[in-house]
Amino acid sequence: MDRYSTKLCVFDGVDFQFWKAKMDAYIQSQGSLIWEKVITLFQVPNQASDTNRANVENNNKARNLIIQGLGRSDFDRFIHHKLAYEVWKALCDYHEGANSVKEVRQDMFKKEYMCFEMKLGESVDDLFARFNKIPSNLHAVGVTYTDAANDRQLLGALD
Repeated sequence: MDRYSTKLCVFDGVDFQFWKAKMDAYIQSQGSLIWEKVITLFQVPNQASDTNRANVENNNKARNLIIQGLGRSDFDRFIHHKLAYEVWKALCDYHEGANSVKEVRQDMFKKEYMCFEMKLGESVDDLFARFNKIPSNLHAVGVTYTDAANDRQLLGALD
């Protein structure tokens, strides 16, 4: 099954966006037909055919990858879902929240972005590391800024 020797990332309940981005990449690396079962609702067919069997197998592979990437509490919470799409959607809904929660998170991350400044005694390396988390968090909630905008924001934070 594994085409690459990359180790599967297990979600420990902390930083869902980081885990989700790594799982996106990992599952996509297993093949586009497998990834399709994660992002597209799949109806289990009643009739057996080679195509239907392949679809069921790809769903099972995708679901297995997601389930294997869960810690115990999320495993118990989502194991009852039989389709990869359902597991993925339920995980995202649970950890990212409904649209109203996403809007609040967008506002919070935008404020953090706009008010970003260098801390007293902070090294440039620490400043960069701290700043880079903000555009990543924004991207995870559907907000993106251009590289030029990020550069301007970061340069403006330097003391």
